[in-house]
Amino acid sequence: MKIGKLISLLVMVLVILVSGCATSGDTTGSGGSFKRVSAANELLGKWEGSINVAIPANKKGYIPKSSIEVSVFLEYIEGDEEINSGMKVDMNRFLTDWVNVSEVKAAGLTKDQLWEMLTEEYEEDDSMIVGGKYYITSDLSGPEENFLNDTAGYFAINEGRTQLKLVFNDPIKFGMGDSGFKEIVLNRK
Repeated sequence: MKIGKLISLLVMVLVILVSGCATSGDTTGSGGSFKRVSAANELLGKWEGSINVAIPANKKGYIPKSSIEVSVFLEYIEGDEEINSGMKVDMNRFLTDWVNVSEVKAAGLTKDQLWEMLTEEYEEDDSMIVGGKYYITSDLSGPEENFLNDTAGYFAINEGRTQLKLVFNDPIKFGMGDSGFKEIVLNRK
């Protein structure tokens, strides 16, 4: 798999996550009783969650069996017109596994060189920040209506208002043979 294609897929994931979610009054059905968020005041508070996306081995593409951790946070304070939100894509585990692929070892590439190849295009994008060691962050903040009026998915909240699900209509994939993820659960902090 070409590095440019991987970067493009990561950018697509960031764009989909930034787009927020839709409204209605249904339940999602999985993991207890959740209902769709229908008003911004249901998002009040601080929320954080993460998910590991499994990457299956692909010998032909020199991709190791590994995973990528995706973390999302959201904070909404009553009276604010904007929801503070962000995402972190942690590539450390994947890069550690990737540098140990025999073909990568034979090429003499280091983890830092692989990281540099992955992040070259991100450094020109103002919406994404290449973080310290092996992660990329993206500011997903925006007006509350962006989080409530989107066709890519929706938010759902549990009865106790302790968990918030970000549910996507289509799975978010990284294009490395992974099945991706269709939802991420954020816990109230």
